[in-house]
Amino acid sequence: MPGVSRDNDTAGGDLIPSQSTVFANNEEVIIDNDDVAGHGPGAHAAPTIPASINPSVYVENKLAVVKGDPATCAHPATGSGNVWIYEGYAPAVIIPPEVQEALETENNELIENPPIATGDTTGEQVPENYAGTGEAGVDTLGTDQAQVTESLVPSNSQAAADQIPEFLTQILGEAAAGDWDERNNANNNPSISNPNIIGIWSELGIGSSGMWANDQTPWCAGFANWVLKRTGYKYMQSARAYDFRDKTSIYGGTPVPVTEGQPGDIVVWNYSHVNFIYSVPSPGKYTFCGGNQSDKASATNNNPSGGTVSNSYRSGYTPPGKISGIYRPARA
Repeated sequence: MPGVSRDNDTAGGDLIPSQSTVFANNEEVIIDNDDVAGHGPGAHAAPTIPASINPSVYVENKLAVVKGDPATCAHPATGSGNVWIYEGYAPAVIIPPEVQEALETENNELIENPPIATGDTTGEQVPENYAGTGEAGVDTLGTDQAQVTESLVPSNSQAAADQIPEFLTQILGEAAAGDWDERNNANNNPSISNPNIIGIWSELGIGSSGMWANDQTPWCAGFANWVLKRTGYKYMQSARAYDFRDKTSIYGGTPVPVTEGQPGDIVVWNYSHVNFIYSVPSPGKYTFCGGNQSDKASATNNNPSGGTVSNSYRSGYTPPGKISGIYRPARA
């Protein structure tokens, strides 16, 4: 899970960007064979920095340099602590205009006329107005035939871990501070949407405009894929919850009996919702963590304003109930 190297990072000396159009957190990204400022005699006088760790992410038609890539003088590059590049980084999706238009028409209708949730009648897990995740999955988006991206626009989250439960614990801490609350509940004004939420779609390579710039677009499946990506697991470019049930070959998901789930396993619900098992408080019972879940301010609040990341069923949920399936993810 290496961080991208940018202008002002070093490899013994300052890294010198040769391109000036692709930025990560407002700094130019370093690419294959960029120069390193001289910092000594011999090999340290005029070294370069070949990209060698990550073989799949291109910027300006050259591989991007990441933290740990050794310069020709052997000094390793430093890298960002909150902008990551992975092996197998999601290539950007080129969605046909007619497909994007149809998806946005459906999505806008759901935002303007949100249905009352019928899947989780307790109000414990999904927001009161929960539309499900629609059909923006790998088949519709064509994400198994995607193009290579030349930009990085990640979520703002600072969480970093290589195990899913530990990563989710950090995200729940951010959510407790309001960092994952939907902000665009009152009107359809994408400019006020939560950058953490809409950053998910950019980081997955799905999009950054239209429905992908609105935090009201159903995002539980996007959040699940983003968590898998950030923690070094295989993931999909998909906004469809049921893809975790129907497309296991893409992300390497292994079905497990619903009574044998473990923290970090993916849970698909029969009302088009997906999240993770967060803990097993007692034998045969689970708690869950996911995105686009109820942001109830208190146990007596029956009218949550929207979605957030939350720990649901904290007293324990006994399967199967409304669980459609549980799937164990695979390392990338």
